[in-house]
Amino acid sequence: MNDLLGFAALVRSAGTGILTEAEQRLLVRERTPEVSRVPWTEADVALIDEADSLTGPVGAARVRRRRRGGDRALETATRVIEDLGLQGFADAETLARRFAEPETGGSGDGAGEARTFGHVIVDEAQDLSAMQWRMLARRCPSGSMTIVGDLGQASRPGAVTAWSDVLSALPGHNPPHFAELSVNYRTPAEVMEVAGRLLAVAAPGVAPSQSVRSTGEQPAFVTVGGDRIVASAAERARAALGRTGTVAVIAPPDLHGALEAALADVGARADASEALEAAVAVLDPTSAKGLEFDHVVVVEPARLVSPDPAGLRLLYVTVTRTTKSLVVVHSEALPAGLAPIG
Repeated sequence: MNDLLGFAALVRSAGTGILTEAEQRLLVRERTPEVSRVPWTEADVALIDEADSLTGPVGAARVRRRRRGGDRALETATRVIEDLGLQGFADAETLARRFAEPETGGSGDGAGEARTFGHVIVDEAQDLSAMQWRMLARRCPSGSMTIVGDLGQASRPGAVTAWSDVLSALPGHNPPHFAELSVNYRTPAEVMEVAGRLLAVAAPGVAPSQSVRSTGEQPAFVTVGGDRIVASAAERARAALGRTGTVAVIAPPDLHGALEAALADVGARADASEALEAAVAVLDPTSAKGLEFDHVVVVEPARLVSPDPAGLRLLYVTVTRTTKSLVVVHSEALPAGLAPIG
């Protein structure tokens, strides 16, 4: 993967007729001299799994290495350590011994093959790509799955846009059963009214859920000058602290340090590992996915997300993290669909 994506000519050779020139350029990334330093991404996992399924398990190659003899195996292990820059982390003798096959020529236990399951439960399914669905399909040959997701919250690049796309990638032994959850127990009706208008722009084919409760408190939109963004957001977070419940400030990453400093005296934390235990959590939209807070302050939404449908869907997720109150503090124009009621 490091070699393939590290050379534009190789990407072009492999992608011509499949990908456009623009898509090919997006795949090219800087080649790392040492494989051990390659910055692997979550998306790479599905690609590696696909390659493994096409070329066969690693164990199929181990037998050939074993049959070359102990000296040849040691030479191969030494070369692998040098190529991967593993000197000091592994030695050739241990590596050769670890990957040697028994004299019978096979492990007999299916080692190296992907484990399969009778049933798989997939949560946050709206954010999986077609390649990731293919990976899951290999783990569940029966196609028996419980798939939970909201297409209105699909915000990752490459995510499928319809459940029919998901079904086309899965084994279809039995007809699917759809259950639509139309009732919202978390987000107040006042916030869902604002969020619903945003959803109509971000995902026109998805109907918003109906809230079962109302707080009587409309979301607040605060317009300030650019030099007042941090101070105003901090003021609103302090006001929320005076009420019952948890508080989150969802802001562009470049403002996290300033917001944490402005709210240091009340224990604000911007580090994701500490934020959930803090009095005020300072997060970005992606980190806030799947979480809920009683009071949420959204800062400069035009800078939070990209202006395309995927970005607006992520913004929809952001404004629906609250269970009680929502405040939007901004100096720039609001994104399409996000506006005060009335």
